[in-house]
Amino acid sequence: MIQLLALDVDGTVLREDGTIAPEDRAAVKRAQEAGIVVLLCTGRILSGARQVAADLGIDAEIVTAGGASITDARTGATLESHTVEEPDLGELLRDLHPDIAPFLLTDEAAHYDGRGDPYVDYVGIWSGDMRSHETLHSRSVGDDVLVKIALGPRGPIEAMGAAARERSGGRLMAFEFESHDPSGRGQHVVLIRRNRTKGDALRSIAQRRGLDRDQMAAVGDWLNDVPMFGAVGRSFVMGQADEEVARHATDRLSYSSQTGGGISEAVGLILGR
Repeated sequence: MIQLLALDVDGTVLREDGTIAPEDRAAVKRAQEAGIVVLLCTGRILSGARQVAADLGIDAEIVTAGGASITDARTGATLESHTVEEPDLGELLRDLHPDIAPFLLTDEAAHYDGRGDPYVDYVGIWSGDMRSHETLHSRSVGDDVLVKIALGPRGPIEAMGAAARERSGGRLMAFEFESHDPSGRGQHVVLIRRNRTKGDALRSIAQRRGLDRDQMAAVGDWLNDVPMFGAVGRSFVMGQADEEVARHATDRLSYSSQTGGGISEAVGLILGR
C-alpha cells in the first residue's frame, strides 16, 4: 500500500500558466485523508517551492534543488544540504565564456550579476528571491550554493557541463537542455549541482520514515524525475513527457501540464477510485 507520494512541481503540480488545477488540489487533500504523506520533490530551491507547499497544505518534507536539499515544511528546519563546495565552485566561475550568464542558487535566493539581467524572469522559475550583485563570485554567496545555473550558446554550455563532470571526478552532475525562455532567445541552459538526485533524497526520507520502496509513489515529467521514478514502487509520468522520460515510469498519465489533472488521475489510480 502506498504511504508516501512525491510530487514534482513545474509541469506536474503547476500547469503551464503557473496555476494548480482545482482537481489536483482536491486530490492532494484526498490522498492525505487516506493516510498518504504527500511531499514536494522539485528542481526549484526552497524559496520557490515553499509557497506551493503551503498552497497545497503540505507539511511533510520538501525536496528542493533536484535532491540537494531536504527541508521540514512544518518547522522550516534543514534536514539535509548537499552544497557545491570549493574548489568546484571556484572552477565553475573562472574562465567563463564571455557569452555565458551564471546564476548561483542557495536555499533562499538566486544570485547573479549584469550578465544575467536578460534571464531574471526565466531563472525566477526556480527561485522566489532574485538578488543582483555588481560582480558574481563565490564570496558573493557564501558556502551554501546548491545549484549553478548558466545560460548561453549551445556549444559553450555543453562544454561547461562536460568540464564540470570531468574536473570534479564525479562530485558534480550537469543537465544541459534548450531553454523555454519566452523571450525567444533560444539559449541553452546547464544546471550543475552535487551528484545528488531526487531519488537519493527519497531513499533518505524512506529510511528516516521506515518505508520500503513499494510503499512510495511519485509523479513527474522531466529528466531529473527519472532517478525519483527509480526510487519508488509506482511512478506516474505526465502526458507531455518525452518518451525518454516516460519509459522509466510504471504509468503514463493522460493529463498534461497544459490541462492539469495529472495529480488527480494518479491519486485515483493509487486509491482505486
